Amino acid sequence: MSNELTSENEDKQRLSLLGQFYRLAESGTSVARQQLAASCVTAIRQVSTASDREMILQWLLECRAILQRGGTTAEKASSLYQTMSLRGTCGVISSTITTAARSYQTSSMPLALKVAMPVTALGATMLGMQGAGIVAMGGGIGLPVVVLIFLGVAGITSVVEAFVNDKSVRDPLTKLLLAFVAMEAARRSRKELLDALRADAMVPKKAPLPEDLAEIQMALLGMDPVDFERHVMSFFEIDGHPVGLTPRSNDFGVDGYMLHPDGVIAVQCKRYALDNPVGRPAIQQMKGVVEEQKALRAYVVTTSRFTNEAIESAAKSSKIKLIDGETLLTWHRVPPVSL
Repeated sequence: MSNELTSENEDKQRLSLLGQFYRLAESGTSVARQQLAASCVTAIRQVSTASDREMILQWLLECRAILQRGGTTAEKASSLYQTMSLRGTCGVISSTITTAARSYQTSSMPLALKVAMPVTALGATMLGMQGAGIVAMGGGIGLPVVVLIFLGVAGITSVVEAFVNDKSVRDPLTKLLLAFVAMEAARRSRKELLDALRADAMVPKKAPLPEDLAEIQMALLGMDPVDFERHVMSFFEIDGHPVGLTPRSNDFGVDGYMLHPDGVIAVQCKRYALDNPVGRPAIQQMKGVVEEQKALRAYVVTTSRFTNEAIESAAKSSKIKLIDGETLLTWHRVPPVSL
C-alpha cells in the first residue's frame, strides 16, 4: 500500500511541476519556437512510413485541441501527459520529437535563444527522469510533453501547416483535418459552423456508375443518401481545395463543404424524385447559413429541379448557386473545372 501511495504522490508532484513548467514556457521567445517547429517538421518528414507520419500529425491535432481548451495549466499538462501515456505508438512519437529537440539543441542559434526553452535550464528531474537538459531526456514521455508546451498552439499549427499539401500525407481524412487547423487564420466563417463541419468528418468518394445518362440518373435516385452526398462532393475536389462531408445532422443543413482560402463553401445535396422540385425554403435556409455563419457561398445540388420561387430567391444573392438534375448529369460527362 505504501508503494502505491508513493507512486501516486510522485505522479501528483510530476504533474504539478509540469503545470509550473507550462507557465514558464509561455515566456519563451517566438524565434526559439519557430526554430523548434522547423526541427519538428524536418524530423516528421524523416519518419520512414506514411502511416506513422500521419499518426504523428493526428496526435499533434489532439494535443493542439488540449492546449486550446479551458482549464488550468496543470490540467492541460496532465492531459498532454496522459495522451502520450495511453498511445500504443508512443515509441515512434517519442523518437521523432527527440530527434527534433536534439536538432534544435545543436543548431547554430545563439545560446540565449536556445535556453529560452526553459527545460534546458530546469533539467529533466521535474519530469521524473534522470539527467538534465533536452538531450538527456531521451525518448521518454516527458520530452514530447515539454516540446508541445513550449511550442504552444501557434507552434503546433505551424508544424501542421507544413503538411497540408505535402505528398507524404496520403490519407484524405488526415489532409482534411490538417486543413482545418492550417487554414484557420484565412477562414472567415463562424466557429460554430466550422465545429459542425469538423465533427465526424468524411471525405468524398465517387461512386462507380454506368455510362448511359439515363442509367446514371436512375442510379443516383436509388443511391444511399450518404453515398449520394459523397459522390456529389467528389465533383467539388477541384482547384486543390480540401473537401469534406459530415454524416450527422446539424442545425445548418450543410451536407458538404469546400475549404477555400477565402472561406467555407457550403453544399446542400437534395436526392429528390424527378417530380419533387426543390422549393424556396431550402434556398432561404442556405441564404441564412451564408449570411449568419459568414460562409463564402453555397451550392444547392439536386437530382430534380427547382421551383420558380426557388430560382427567384437564389437570383437575389450572388452567393447562392443552384445545380439541377440536368447539370448534375452533365458533370458526369464533363466535370466542372472551377466552382
